[in-house]
Amino acid sequence: MPLIKDLKDLTVQQWRKLCRNTHQARNILTIIITVILIVGLILYIEDFLIKKIKELHQNGITWIPDIPELVKNSVFIKALGGISIITGMVIFIQHNRANSQREAWRDIDSSEGIKKSYLRIRALENLTKDGVSISGVVLKNIDLTAINLEGAKIADADFEGTNLNSANLREAILEYSNFQSAQLDGADLQWAILKKVQLQGAELQMADLRRAELKAAKLEKAQLWGAKLQNAILTEADFTEADLVGVDLSGAKLQNAVLIKAKLKRANLTGANLTEANLTDADLTEANLTNADLKRANLTGAILTDAIMPNGQKFSSN
Repeated sequence: MPLIKDLKDLTVQQWRKLCRNTHQARNILTIIITVILIVGLILYIEDFLIKKIKELHQNGITWIPDIPELVKNSVFIKALGGISIITGMVIFIQHNRANSQREAWRDIDSSEGIKKSYLRIRALENLTKDGVSISGVVLKNIDLTAINLEGAKIADADFEGTNLNSANLREAILEYSNFQSAQLDGADLQWAILKKVQLQGAELQMADLRRAELKAAKLEKAQLWGAKLQNAILTEADFTEADLVGVDLSGAKLQNAVLIKAKLKRANLTGANLTEANLTDADLTEANLTNADLKRANLTGAILTDAIMPNGQKFSSN
Protein backbone atom coordinates (compact mmCIF):
# COMPACT_ATOMS: atom_id res chain seq x y z
CA MET A 1 0.00 0.00 0.00
CA PRO A 2 1.45 3.45 -0.99
CA LEU A 3 0.16 5.08 2.22
CA ILE A 4 1.83 2.47 4.43
CA LYS A 5 5.07 2.84 2.44
CA ASP A 6 5.00 6.64 2.82
CA LEU A 7 4.37 6.33 6.56
CA LYS A 8 7.22 3.86 6.84
CA ASP A 9 9.59 6.25 5.04
CA LEU A 10 8.48 9.12 7.29
CA THR A 11 9.02 7.02 10.40
CA VAL A 12 12.49 6.01 9.23
CA GLN A 13 13.45 9.64 8.61
CA GLN A 14 12.13 10.75 12.00
CA TRP A 15 13.96 7.92 13.73
CA ARG A 16 17.16 8.81 11.88
CA LYS A 17 16.86 12.45 13.00
CA LEU A 18 16.28 11.40 16.61
CA CYS A 19 19.29 9.06 16.61
CA ARG A 20 21.44 11.70 14.96
CA ASN A 21 20.51 14.42 17.47
CA THR A 22 20.87 12.03 20.42
CA HIS A 23 24.33 10.99 19.27
CA GLN A 24 25.47 14.61 18.86
CA ALA A 25 24.01 15.63 22.23
CA ARG A 26 25.74 12.68 23.91
CA ASN A 27 29.11 13.67 22.41
CA ILE A 28 28.78 17.29 23.55
CA LEU A 29 27.61 16.22 27.01
CA THR A 30 30.59 13.86 27.35
CA ILE A 31 33.02 16.67 26.49
CA ILE A 32 31.36 19.09 28.94
CA ILE A 33 31.39 16.54 31.79
CA THR A 34 35.05 15.71 31.10
CA VAL A 35 36.05 19.39 31.21
CA ILE A 36 34.05 19.97 34.44
CA LEU A 37 35.76 16.98 36.10
CA ILE A 38 39.23 18.21 35.06
CA VAL A 39 38.55 21.75 36.29
CA GLY A 40 37.06 20.42 39.52
CA LEU A 41 40.09 18.22 40.12
CA ILE A 42 42.47 21.16 39.55
CA LEU A 43 40.50 23.37 41.96
CA TYR A 44 40.44 20.60 44.57
CA ILE A 45 44.21 20.08 44.34
CA GLU A 46 44.86 23.82 44.47
CA ASP A 47 42.62 24.26 47.54
CA PHE A 48 44.24 21.30 49.26
CA LEU A 49 47.76 22.66 48.65
CA ILE A 50 46.85 26.16 49.88
CA LYS A 51 45.47 24.79 53.14
CA LYS A 52 48.45 22.48 53.74
CA ILE A 53 51.02 25.18 53.05
CA LYS A 54 49.21 27.62 55.37
CA GLU A 55 49.23 24.99 58.13
CA LEU A 56 52.96 24.39 57.65
CA HIS A 57 53.68 28.14 57.74
CA GLN A 58 51.68 28.49 60.95
CA ASN A 59 53.75 25.67 62.46
CA GLY A 60 56.97 27.54 61.71
CA ILE A 61 57.93 25.64 58.55
CA THR A 62 58.71 28.54 56.27
CA TRP A 63 61.02 26.93 53.74
CA ILE A 64 58.01 25.82 51.62
CA PRO A 65 57.19 28.61 49.13
CA ASP A 66 53.84 30.36 49.05
CA ILE A 67 51.27 28.85 46.71
CA PRO A 68 51.26 31.79 44.24
CA GLU A 69 54.99 31.35 43.70
CA LEU A 70 54.59 27.58 43.52
CA VAL A 71 51.87 27.88 40.91
CA LYS A 72 53.84 30.43 38.94
CA ASN A 73 56.88 28.16 38.54
CA SER A 74 55.09 24.80 38.42
CA VAL A 75 55.84 22.66 35.34
CA PHE A 76 52.63 20.72 36.08
CA ILE A 77 50.51 23.88 36.01
CA LYS A 78 52.18 25.00 32.77
CA ALA A 79 51.49 21.60 31.23
CA LEU A 80 47.93 21.87 32.46
CA GLY A 81 47.63 25.17 30.61
CA GLY A 82 48.74 23.46 27.43
CA ILE A 83 46.24 20.67 28.01
CA SER A 84 43.48 23.26 28.47
CA ILE A 85 44.36 24.88 25.13
CA ILE A 86 44.37 21.52 23.37
CA THR A 87 41.07 20.56 25.03
CA GLY A 88 39.57 23.84 23.87
CA MET A 89 40.76 23.21 20.32
CA VAL A 90 39.31 19.68 20.34
CA ILE A 91 35.97 21.00 21.60
CA PHE A 92 36.01 23.72 18.94
CA ILE A 93 36.78 21.23 16.14
CA GLN A 94 34.18 18.75 17.40
CA HIS A 95 31.60 21.52 17.68
CA ASN A 96 32.33 22.76 14.15
CA ARG A 97 32.20 19.23 12.76
CA ALA A 98 28.93 18.52 14.56
CA ASN A 99 27.48 21.79 13.21
CA SER A 100 28.68 20.93 9.70
CA GLN A 101 27.07 17.49 9.89
CA ARG A 102 23.83 18.91 11.24
CA GLU A 103 23.75 21.38 8.37
CA ALA A 104 24.41 18.55 5.90
CA TRP A 105 21.45 16.56 7.23
CA ARG A 106 19.28 19.69 7.13
CA ASP A 107 20.27 20.21 3.49
CA ILE A 108 19.32 16.60 2.70
CA ASP A 109 15.97 16.90 4.48
CA SER A 110 15.20 20.30 2.93
CA SER A 111 15.86 18.89 -0.56
CA GLU A 112 13.04 16.37 -0.24
CA GLY A 113 10.78 16.51 -3.28
CA ILE A 114 13.45 18.20 -5.43
CA LYS A 115 14.60 16.06 -8.36
CA LYS A 116 18.13 17.50 -8.64
CA SER A 117 19.68 19.35 -5.71
CA TYR A 118 23.37 20.27 -5.69
CA LEU A 119 22.93 21.10 -2.01
CA ARG A 120 21.90 17.49 -1.33
CA ILE A 121 24.77 16.10 -3.41
CA ARG A 122 27.31 18.23 -1.55
CA ALA A 123 25.80 17.24 1.81
CA LEU A 124 25.97 13.51 1.01
CA GLU A 125 29.56 13.85 -0.20
CA ASN A 126 30.59 15.79 2.93
CA LEU A 127 29.01 13.23 5.28
CA THR A 128 30.77 10.44 3.40
CA LYS A 129 34.09 12.31 3.60
CA ASP A 130 33.62 12.63 7.39
CA GLY A 131 33.00 8.87 7.65
CA VAL A 132 29.41 9.37 8.83
CA SER A 133 27.05 6.46 8.19
CA ILE A 134 24.07 7.39 6.04
CA SER A 135 22.53 3.94 6.22
CA GLY A 136 18.76 3.80 5.93
CA VAL A 137 18.56 7.05 3.97
CA VAL A 138 15.65 7.40 1.50
CA LEU A 139 16.82 8.86 -1.83
CA LYS A 140 14.20 7.64 -4.30
CA ASN A 141 13.58 8.99 -7.81
CA ILE A 142 16.16 11.79 -7.66
CA ASP A 143 19.21 12.80 -9.70
CA LEU A 144 22.61 12.00 -8.16
CA THR A 145 24.57 11.89 -11.42
CA ALA A 146 28.35 11.68 -10.93
CA ILE A 147 28.10 11.90 -7.12
CA ASN A 148 31.25 10.88 -5.23
CA LEU A 149 30.37 8.45 -2.44
CA GLU A 150 33.58 6.44 -2.41
CA GLY A 151 33.78 4.30 0.74
CA ALA A 152 30.34 5.44 1.90
CA LYS A 153 28.37 3.51 4.52
CA ILE A 154 24.88 3.33 3.02
CA ALA A 155 23.43 -0.04 3.99
CA ASP A 156 19.67 -0.59 3.80
CA ALA A 157 19.13 2.61 1.80
CA ASP A 158 16.43 3.26 -0.79
CA PHE A 159 17.66 4.43 -4.22
CA GLU A 160 14.68 3.16 -6.21
CA GLY A 161 14.45 4.92 -9.58
CA THR A 162 17.39 7.22 -8.78
CA ASN A 163 19.90 8.40 -11.41
CA LEU A 164 23.40 7.37 -10.30
CA ASN A 165 25.01 7.40 -13.74
CA SER A 166 28.81 7.83 -13.54
CA ALA A 167 28.63 7.82 -9.72
CA ASN A 168 31.72 6.89 -7.71
CA LEU A 169 30.61 4.15 -5.32
CA ARG A 170 33.94 2.38 -5.10
CA GLU A 171 34.32 0.37 -1.86
CA ALA A 172 30.93 1.64 -0.65
CA ILE A 173 28.91 -0.52 1.75
CA LEU A 174 25.52 -0.81 0.06
CA GLU A 175 24.25 -4.16 1.33
CA TYR A 176 20.49 -4.71 1.63
CA SER A 177 19.79 -1.48 -0.29
CA ASN A 178 17.08 -1.01 -2.90
CA PHE A 179 18.22 0.01 -6.40
CA GLN A 180 15.18 -1.20 -8.34
CA SER A 181 14.92 0.60 -11.69
CA ALA A 182 17.89 2.83 -10.75
CA GLN A 183 20.30 4.11 -13.42
CA LEU A 184 23.92 3.20 -12.73
CA ASP A 185 25.39 3.40 -16.23
CA GLY A 186 29.15 3.87 -16.09
CA ALA A 187 29.14 3.85 -12.28
CA ASP A 188 32.30 2.80 -10.43
CA LEU A 189 31.35 0.01 -8.02
CA GLN A 190 34.72 -1.68 -7.69
CA TRP A 191 35.08 -3.57 -4.38
CA ALA A 192 31.60 -2.37 -3.34
CA ILE A 193 29.58 -4.50 -0.89
CA LEU A 194 26.22 -5.19 -2.51
CA LYS A 195 25.02 -8.27 -0.65
CA LYS A 196 21.31 -8.95 -1.07
CA VAL A 197 20.68 -5.66 -2.87
CA GLN A 198 17.63 -5.28 -5.09
CA LEU A 199 18.66 -4.32 -8.62
CA GLN A 200 15.65 -5.59 -10.53
CA GLY A 201 15.30 -3.65 -13.77
CA ALA A 202 18.31 -1.47 -12.94
CA GLU A 203 20.55 -0.10 -15.70
CA LEU A 204 24.23 -0.91 -15.21
CA GLN A 205 25.56 -0.59 -18.76
CA MET A 206 29.35 -0.18 -18.81
CA ALA A 207 29.40 -0.14 -14.99
CA ASP A 208 32.61 -1.24 -13.26
CA LEU A 209 31.83 -4.00 -10.74
CA ARG A 210 35.24 -5.63 -10.60
CA ARG A 211 35.70 -7.55 -7.33
CA ALA A 212 32.36 -6.28 -6.06
CA GLU A 213 30.34 -8.55 -3.78
CA LEU A 214 26.78 -9.19 -4.96
CA LYS A 215 26.03 -12.36 -3.05
CA ALA A 216 22.31 -13.25 -3.29
CA ALA A 217 21.61 -9.97 -5.11
CA LYS A 218 18.41 -9.63 -7.16
CA LEU A 219 19.18 -8.56 -10.74
CA GLU A 220 16.18 -9.86 -12.68
CA LYS A 221 15.88 -8.04 -16.03
CA ALA A 222 18.78 -5.76 -15.14
CA GLN A 223 20.67 -4.17 -18.06
CA LEU A 224 24.38 -4.93 -17.72
CA TRP A 225 25.71 -5.05 -21.27
CA GLY A 226 29.36 -4.10 -21.47
CA ALA A 227 29.78 -4.12 -17.68
CA LYS A 228 32.99 -5.27 -15.98
CA LEU A 229 32.44 -8.04 -13.46
CA GLN A 230 35.87 -9.64 -13.32
CA ASN A 231 36.43 -11.61 -10.10
CA ALA A 232 33.10 -10.41 -8.72
CA ILE A 233 31.36 -12.49 -6.05
CA LEU A 234 27.98 -13.39 -7.54
CA THR A 235 27.10 -16.56 -5.65
CA GLU A 236 23.34 -17.17 -5.46
CA ALA A 237 22.67 -13.95 -7.40
CA ASP A 238 19.55 -13.93 -9.58
CA PHE A 239 20.15 -12.77 -13.18
CA THR A 240 16.89 -14.10 -14.62
CA GLU A 241 16.33 -12.47 -18.06
CA ALA A 242 19.16 -10.03 -17.38
CA ASP A 243 21.04 -8.45 -20.31
CA LEU A 244 24.68 -9.51 -19.93
CA VAL A 245 25.71 -9.13 -23.56
CA GLY A 246 29.47 -8.61 -23.88
CA VAL A 247 29.95 -8.61 -20.09
CA ASP A 248 33.36 -9.56 -18.73
CA LEU A 249 32.75 -12.21 -16.05
CA SER A 250 36.20 -13.73 -16.13
CA GLY A 251 37.13 -15.23 -12.76
CA ALA A 252 33.69 -14.43 -11.34
CA LYS A 253 32.18 -16.63 -8.65
CA LEU A 254 28.73 -17.68 -9.87
CA GLN A 255 28.08 -20.76 -7.76
CA ASN A 256 24.33 -21.44 -7.48
CA ALA A 257 23.58 -18.30 -9.49
CA VAL A 258 20.30 -18.13 -11.41
CA LEU A 259 20.82 -17.17 -15.07
CA ILE A 260 17.53 -18.40 -16.53
CA LYS A 261 16.95 -16.84 -19.97
CA ALA A 262 19.89 -14.50 -19.39
CA LYS A 263 21.43 -12.88 -22.47
CA LEU A 264 25.11 -13.80 -22.38
CA LYS A 265 26.08 -13.31 -26.03
CA ARG A 266 29.83 -12.76 -26.41
CA ALA A 267 30.22 -12.74 -22.62
CA ASN A 268 33.68 -13.54 -21.27
CA LEU A 269 33.29 -16.31 -18.68
CA THR A 270 36.93 -17.42 -18.75
CA GLY A 271 37.78 -19.16 -15.49
CA ALA A 272 34.38 -18.36 -13.99
CA ASN A 273 32.96 -20.70 -11.34
CA LEU A 274 29.47 -21.73 -12.46
CA THR A 275 29.11 -24.74 -10.17
CA GLU A 276 25.40 -25.64 -9.84
CA ALA A 277 24.41 -22.46 -11.68
CA ASN A 278 21.05 -22.49 -13.45
CA LEU A 279 21.56 -21.50 -17.11
CA THR A 280 18.24 -22.82 -18.38
CA ASP A 281 17.37 -21.23 -21.77
CA ALA A 282 20.27 -18.80 -21.42
CA ASP A 283 21.75 -17.38 -24.65
CA LEU A 284 25.51 -18.10 -24.63
CA THR A 285 26.12 -17.46 -28.33
CA GLU A 286 29.85 -16.83 -28.93
CA ALA A 287 30.45 -16.75 -25.18
CA ASN A 288 33.93 -17.69 -23.95
CA LEU A 289 33.77 -20.44 -21.30
CA THR A 290 37.44 -21.40 -21.40
CA ASN A 291 38.44 -23.05 -18.10
CA ALA A 292 35.03 -22.25 -16.62
CA ASP A 293 33.76 -24.65 -13.94
CA LEU A 294 30.36 -26.00 -15.05
CA LYS A 295 30.04 -28.88 -12.59
CA ARG A 296 26.37 -29.71 -12.01
CA ALA A 297 25.33 -26.56 -13.89
CA ASN A 298 21.93 -26.72 -15.58
CA LEU A 299 22.27 -25.92 -19.30
CA THR A 300 18.84 -27.19 -20.36
CA GLY A 301 17.71 -25.33 -23.47
CA ALA A 302 20.78 -23.06 -23.40
CA ILE A 303 21.96 -21.65 -26.76
CA LEU A 304 25.67 -22.39 -27.18
CA THR A 305 26.16 -21.51 -30.85
CA ASP A 306 29.87 -20.82 -31.52
CA ALA A 307 30.53 -20.72 -27.77
CA ILE A 308 34.03 -21.70 -26.62
CA MET A 309 33.63 -24.49 -24.09
CA PRO A 310 35.77 -25.09 -20.94
CA ASN A 311 38.14 -27.34 -22.91
CA GLY A 312 38.91 -24.49 -25.33
CA GLN A 313 36.95 -26.04 -28.18
CA LYS A 314 33.95 -24.53 -29.92
CA PHE A 315 30.61 -26.04 -28.95
CA SER A 316 29.45 -28.86 -31.17
CA SER A 317 25.88 -30.18 -31.10
CA ASN A 318 27.12 -33.56 -32.34
